[in-house]
Amino acid sequence: LGAVRETFARFAEEPERLVVEPSRVSSGVSEQPIGWQEIVSGARNRARAAFDSGECALAIGIEDGLVRLTESAGDANAPGPSAPFGAEVYNFGCAWVTDGSRESHGFSSGFTYPPGCLEPAFRDQRPIGDLFDALWKAKKSGDRGISGPRSGGEEPAKTAPSAGMSGRSVGNIGLLTGGRLDRSDSGSHAVMCALVRFLHTDLYD
Repeated sequence: LGAVRETFARFAEEPERLVVEPSRVSSGVSEQPIGWQEIVSGARNRARAAFDSGECALAIGIEDGLVRLTESAGDANAPGPSAPFGAEVYNFGCAWVTDGSRESHGFSSGFTYPPGCLEPAFRDQRPIGDLFDALWKAKKSGDRGISGPRSGGEEPAKTAPSAGMSGRSVGNIGLLTGGRLDRSDSGSHAVMCALVRFLHTDLYD
């Protein structure tokens, strides 16, 4: 919801009048999506189901998942014990926007998870959020977040996150960046990219 509000507020003359409502719908894909097809399908299914659930101008669905980018290692989206885990497996988010007839989607920037939580998520499709939170708590107990040197003129970081259910707060990317890029900010990138087709219908339709 934060990602959607943040994105649309940039276009609104009166952002406080925006009405963004949650809709509890099924993604129709695995709890831990693997590969582009599941990620995109999950976002599309959420958006279409949300649109059908009540009156609205636009409906947005967001889905994150893991993608293996190594093209030379066979099926880039196939989980399994032979798949290499590490820097070539990235998390991407997809946002799907629909008004009931026109549809579009876009992606967030990608990041890679620590191997300790990435392998079981990719191999067994276990939810990486739970795995990451457990790893973070074990490794960073007592730590308030990741800090780093900042020059005097650099914008201060957001409030440093603490260990816990990151999926319901700053997100995994928020923990990994010490709050400098949180879940809402990352999701807003995908929503903004998905809106391009709606902003320039003369070019895309």
